[in-house]
Amino acid sequence: MLQFYLSVQASTSVGLNETQAVIRFLSFFTVTTNTVVAVLLTLALLRFPAQSPRPPAISAGTAYIIVVGVTYFFLLRKTWNPQGAQLFADIALHYVMPIATVIYWFAFVPRGELRWRDMGWWLIYPIAYLAFTLVQGPRVGWYPYPFIDVNAHGYAQIAINSAALFVFFAVVSAILIGIDRVMARPTARQAV
Repeated sequence: MLQFYLSVQASTSVGLNETQAVIRFLSFFTVTTNTVVAVLLTLALLRFPAQSPRPPAISAGTAYIIVVGVTYFFLLRKTWNPQGAQLFADIALHYVMPIATVIYWFAFVPRGELRWRDMGWWLIYPIAYLAFTLVQGPRVGWYPYPFIDVNAHGYAQIAINSAALFVFFAVVSAILIGIDRVMARPTARQAV
């Protein structure tokens, strides 16, 4: 909620109306991913409706939020200097949520339910996000991240940047699935 307030306030201060400000806020992969993960973790913690979200859903959210944290740390954190409440929101979205989600995934998500084919399903969300951004960006003349800014880099470079990000998504997903499968195997002691 803090990031929503700060983002809408910043957007309206540069001349956007409230609707445009909300759309801009929702245009950040960080925001949508943190929302997805917060919903999944809340459902898991409340065990609502009758059962927690399935391990593939929680694992997909975990993959997304890992990408958010790592991408922010290596590509975006030096592009601005948040202060005060914005710094607090920045730390919560880019560091606390990714770390908390990974801890939850290791500690509480049941093992043995992930399959390699899940990776294909998990890539739908980042592909849909990119498609939305590439359609919305030229229409409003704004892109949420510099590495997908067509105005600054052109479509050829954006295709390369996007391919690199999709490879990163796939690698993170494969690592999570691999860890799940290794942790699901019975140990030699259990087999005896």
